[in-house]
Amino acid sequence: MVARKRYTLIILAAVLAVAASFARSEQEEAKGQKEKAPTLREIPSSLEEMLISALRSNPDILVAEADLVQARAKLKQVRLKISHALLEATLQRKLCVSIVESTTTEYERMKIRAAKGMVSSDTLAEARQAVMAAEAAFSETEAMIHALIGIDPSTGKPPESYEQMLTLALRSNGEIALAESDLVRMDARLNQVRLRVTEEVTVTHQMRRVKQNAVAIAKSYQAEMRERVAQGLIRKSYEELEWLQGVIEAEAEVIQIDARIRYLLGLGGAVRSSKKEESGSTSTK
Repeated sequence: MVARKRYTLIILAAVLAVAASFARSEQEEAKGQKEKAPTLREIPSSLEEMLISALRSNPDILVAEADLVQARAKLKQVRLKISHALLEATLQRKLCVSIVESTTTEYERMKIRAAKGMVSSDTLAEARQAVMAAEAAFSETEAMIHALIGIDPSTGKPPESYEQMLTLALRSNGEIALAESDLVRMDARLNQVRLRVTEEVTVTHQMRRVKQNAVAIAKSYQAEMRERVAQGLIRKSYEELEWLQGVIEAEAEVIQIDARIRYLLGLGGAVRSSKKEESGSTSTK
């Protein structure tokens, strides 16, 4: 019986030791997490610093800048596509011209031989069909070149050299013109967003100063009233709740403005201590 009690006490002591170990490890872990907890970035005090941060990190500006970069890439992509298609069409036109010339020469030779009775009318008709097919392919290539250049076919034949055609295409092609207009629109939108953010940061900065002064005035008035109550100049009453409410409302307005400023300045994230700082603090311990 005594041995059983002793065995029970040993088990109980072991359980308590394990529980104490777990509790100690949890406290150390919580302490470490608390030491490594991120801190919010401080809001700059001057208007100039706020504007610099906003123009660099404001999310609306970053989105507008990304749209502008995408528009530039799109314009470059369209220009390269049109240049490549125009080069292929130019080579195709040269091939069509060569085929038209060769089939026409062959057809003229067949006509002479047909007049001498050396070839049949069916063979001559086939040679004529070959000429017509080559001319149709040439006309189709010419129409494609007109479309790529962006000019009306009624204005005449397109230039002979690829360089001249490319110059016209970069100036008149419809897809390129649309991409250029998108680029101009994105550039104007970025400027518009920058101006709007600059204006809002300026106004919010002034409002923040006004609200901070309001908090200071409310706290000063509250302290003065409490001092007068302590001196017995006035009686303590429910008006003290009104003084406290005034301070709370003023502080709440400052908090709302600070939240808006953090968005405008792109300070929504938190600053974590760097690995170097963490290792330094660990070594110090």
